[in-house]
Amino acid sequence: MLKYILGLIKNLFNRGISIFALVDIESNVSKKATVYHGAKIYNSNIDSFSYIGPKSDIICADIGKFCSISSYCCIGLATHSIKNISTSPIFTSKKNGTRYRWAKADTFVEGKRVSIGSDVWIGTKVIIMGGVKVGNGVIIGAGSIVTKDIPDYAIVVGAPAKIIKFRFDAPIIDRLLELKWWNMSEEKLRSMIPIFQIENFVISDITNI
Repeated sequence: MLKYILGLIKNLFNRGISIFALVDIESNVSKKATVYHGAKIYNSNIDSFSYIGPKSDIICADIGKFCSISSYCCIGLATHSIKNISTSPIFTSKKNGTRYRWAKADTFVEGKRVSIGSDVWIGTKVIIMGGVKVGNGVIIGAGSIVTKDIPDYAIVVGAPAKIIKFRFDAPIIDRLLELKWWNMSEEKLRSMIPIFQIENFVISDITNI
C-alpha cells in the first residue's frame, strides 16, 4: 500500500488521474492521459491521450498513445509454471502470493511485461496475460482473453482471442505504420481532423500526409 501512497503524492498535480484511482510510485502516467475511478495502475507506463476505464487493473504494462481501454479490464496477469510438480509459486518464487518465502531463488518469472502499441481499442472485461505484445491499431473485443501476441491492426475476439480480420488492407496498414501519426505534433493532428473523420477511407487519402 505504501507504493500507492507514494504514487498519490507523485501524481498529486496530474489532473488526468481520478482521486479514486490507485497509481503506484513506479508508474508513469502522462499528464495528457486519463485514469478513471477505481482503476489500479502498478509498475506501468501510460502515454499521452490514452485512457484507462473504471475498475481496470494495469500491471507491468507499457501502453502507447491514443489507446482506449474500457472498464473492468485486467492487463498483465501473472502466470504460473505448468511444467513443475506444483503450480504454486511458493516453490519457484522468493516473493509470491502466499507471503511465505520457501524458495531461495526465483526459478520462474510470474509477472512478465505487457507491451501495447498506440491507437489500440480494448473492450470491457478483456484479460491480457503477462508477456503479451499488442501491436498498433489493434481492436480487442469485449470479454476476450488474450494469451498470445497480436499483430498490428488485427481485430481479435474470443477466449482465447483469435484474429477474425484486419482493419485495413496491407497497403494501408503499411502506410499507417510508416506514418506513425500518433507521434505527430498536436498541431499537425488537429489540422488532420477532417482526414480522421473519413469513413471507409482509401490509401490516396493518406498518401501525401
